[in-house]
Amino acid sequence: MVSLPLDKRDVHVKSEKGGTEKVPALDKRFLTDINFLQYNAFPIHEKNDSPIITEWHQEVKILLYDLEVLLTLPHEKFWVQLIHDPTLHTMLSTFLQKAPRSWDLWSIPEKYYQSHLKLSKFVFLTLLRMSTDKESPDCFLSKEAFGFTIYENFMFDMPKIIDLCSLYGHPYGGNGILVNKMLTNIFTKQISYVEDLKVVASQLTHNVIDNITSKYDKSLTTIGLYDLLCYYYDTCMSMICLFSTYPPTLNYFETSNVISSFVTLYGHLFHDIKTKLKHLSTPAHDLHSMKHVIHRGQVATVKLFHCIIWGSCQMDQLLDDKLSVDEHTRCAEQFIAMVSLLLGDAKVMTKYYHECNLPKTFSIIKSSKAEVGQDHFNYILNAIDIERDSKKDISDLDKVHYNSCKVLNGHAIAQTQSDGHTSSTDKRMTDPPPNIELLINSVKDIFPQYNNAFIQECLLYYECSGENVISALIGDNLPPHLEKLKSENSSKSSHDHNKVFNHDNVQETVKTSSADSVQGSAILSSRQNIFDNDEFDVFNNPQELNLDKIHMGKRICQNDETQFEAGKIFLKNNPKFNFEYDEYEDEYDDTYDGLIAADDSTATTEPPEFVIKPLNEYHYSIDGDAAGSQIEEQTSENVPGPSTKSERPLNDEHHGNGRGNRRRQQNPKPRAEDKVGQKADGKVLQQRRRDNENKAARGNHNRKRGADKKRRGGMLHM
Repeated sequence: MVSLPLDKRDVHVKSEKGGTEKVPALDKRFLTDINFLQYNAFPIHEKNDSPIITEWHQEVKILLYDLEVLLTLPHEKFWVQLIHDPTLHTMLSTFLQKAPRSWDLWSIPEKYYQSHLKLSKFVFLTLLRMSTDKESPDCFLSKEAFGFTIYENFMFDMPKIIDLCSLYGHPYGGNGILVNKMLTNIFTKQISYVEDLKVVASQLTHNVIDNITSKYDKSLTTIGLYDLLCYYYDTCMSMICLFSTYPPTLNYFETSNVISSFVTLYGHLFHDIKTKLKHLSTPAHDLHSMKHVIHRGQVATVKLFHCIIWGSCQMDQLLDDKLSVDEHTRCAEQFIAMVSLLLGDAKVMTKYYHECNLPKTFSIIKSSKAEVGQDHFNYILNAIDIERDSKKDISDLDKVHYNSCKVLNGHAIAQTQSDGHTSSTDKRMTDPPPNIELLINSVKDIFPQYNNAFIQECLLYYECSGENVISALIGDNLPPHLEKLKSENSSKSSHDHNKVFNHDNVQETVKTSSADSVQGSAILSSRQNIFDNDEFDVFNNPQELNLDKIHMGKRICQNDETQFEAGKIFLKNNPKFNFEYDEYEDEYDDTYDGLIAADDSTATTEPPEFVIKPLNEYHYSIDGDAAGSQIEEQTSENVPGPSTKSERPLNDEHHGNGRGNRRRQQNPKPRAEDKVGQKADGKVLQQRRRDNENKAARGNHNRKRGADKKRRGGMLHM
């Protein structure tokens, strides 16, 4: 029997009059009593363990419990909750709006992060189930009812879809594939969402630019500028996530208008903010934060351009060899046309060139079937070269930031002229920053063939940006003066590499060293060494150097066997040098070093000088002195050693005459021990109790006194 969809299914329930009646399966009477709380953003300005943060954590726990109950509901009750519970939609909307994005500068502390991560997972599972019209062959909705329900109940709308891509979509959310399937199902089952997308596409860019320009005011403080840049950055990243997660949305945007509008906004916004920061008395720390936010905004803008251009031109088709030449040519020409839109601002074009690896894209186009002339590439590259040559001077904001960093690191601010203006030579970053060594090492890890001087010049030219230097070296896009230094460095390294060092050119090396010694005679004469004027002194007497005594490489001896036989004959004739190593084993020394021998059969078989006995060792004698004498006789028979008392000072102490054993032998008692695997009887337990009572009074603790105290308290049984 074919199951009916949930929207056409009826359920028999008891009526108030006592009979039964049919009601729809999605009737409100099947609503589960759950009251969802609104999600509140994490109070980032509060201290840890403050009451406000504790309250926020408790709200998260309540939401976790409610969502877990919701996800365990069966299919029909889950959809009843979606249709008739407004608190659920309020909670989902507030979470999508206020939850922190992956690119936010702040983060939730580790103590509360796991709870928030679990809540984010439950919200995503709820949204995923909401976007699914068929869970099983028996649990499903019809396509018409599904589209009508999610649209009319505002389960999804365009703001929620954009926030959904920002939180969980590609490339920052990590669930781009699932989000893409969700949006595909939503836009396929409900055509009205496509119309909403067209409206958003026609107004989004205009509204964003108007909002930014209206908020920007010359009276804004540093905090206001910071908030404005964060809003701009968040908008760019949200659009990137939307276009990357669901590429069909690009078909409804006027991509050329979007690029042109943001290029204009890029040039005016960042230039005005940099100019405004020059006239504000901003602390060094705030200036560093502003510089960081400006850089993030610029990078996000060019990443948005790259996402739009790459997606709208369908550049992935160039990697498909099955397509025709015309299709490859169409994609390449469309790409070059859209990249040319960035030439309206040379700074944007240069930023796009470095951040989005434009040379790699050009190489992909050249390796494909596309028939594109070299003039198109040269036109773009020439514009970048002109901008790069004109950007030899450091910007005013970078100079202020660099000087502030020098102040923070204990250096003085760059001196200015008496008229209050810097000279023309001061505009270029000629002095290396404090961390220049780290930057040089980071570049040299990838390009070890270049020397430090050349890498330092590249870093100073690219404003100490290691990424730009590496990108320029990989793409071979250095300016002319750095290309000249690079060629000189390469020729010098190749010349040094091709040198052959042998005995024929040792004399030449000596002459070179002699010439160098003449130039550096002041340094050599001021230094003294114990090897001066010896037969290998290259600096003072290179003419007397005997090259026959210098050997390079591994010396190969032809008479090894003869020397070995001569050594054997020498040892045979000189027996005092021939040691017998069999009498001593190092493994024995490692094994028994520091070992205190026990009083057993293995210890008594060794000589007394190899047996280390503890000073406080004593024996319990079962039959009093008789037993003690038997033990002494047995020990004296088994262990050879000095017989007189004066020759064994530790013997009496070992047999009970010592200070530690004298009291124990006054009342010798048998030590009862139970056998292994057998339960001890009453006598053994009684003997153990007596032994415990007669412990020494002066040790780590007084056990006798402790036992009496416990017995008086009723803790021990008699």
